[in-house]
Amino acid sequence: MDLMAALERLPRRQRQVVVLRYLADQSEADTAAALRLRVSTVRKHAARGLAALGGHLDVRSEPDTEPEPTFDSGSREG
Repeated sequence: MDLMAALERLPRRQRQVVVLRYLADQSEADTAAALRLRVSTVRKHAARGLAALGGHLDVRSEPDTEPEPTFDSGSREG
């Protein structure tokens, strides 16, 4: 499912918050002012919206770091 379709499935307020915060790159305070909400309410809707989007989208992220090396316990150098 693509992002637009996933956004459409969110409740209206969650969609508004997610779009303003993450797509329009507004701060929590600016988003709260634009929607006439408290900052704590923006945080709540953002968290719930992102959680819901995660369930709707097939998100595959690349690891930021390289995996830890594995060591064979049967052979020891030293």
